[in-house]
Amino acid sequence: ARTYVDIAKTKIIEARTAKIKEAREAFKEIATAKEATASAQYQAMAWLVKCYIETDDPGTAQTYLDRVTLTKDKSAEAGQRLALY
Repeated sequence: ARTYVDIAKTKIIEARTAKIKEAREAFKEIATAKEATASAQYQAMAWLVKCYIETDDPGTAQTYLDRVTLTKDKSAEAGQRLALY
């Protein structure tokens, strides 16, 4: 039995990219939602960093990383830990 995923297959890569883009849109909604807590928004931005790195957009990833890590807001602590992981 196979114990690994053959990532060289195009369909697997396309499906993975589609899921990452779907997650990215969900995290964008949370990051910009007025009804979301500041802590949730910062955590969503930290996940956006990962999504943008995975889809080869380092410039946007750096923008969100800076927004999370450079803030002095206490509610950003969980997002900062997540972003640095």
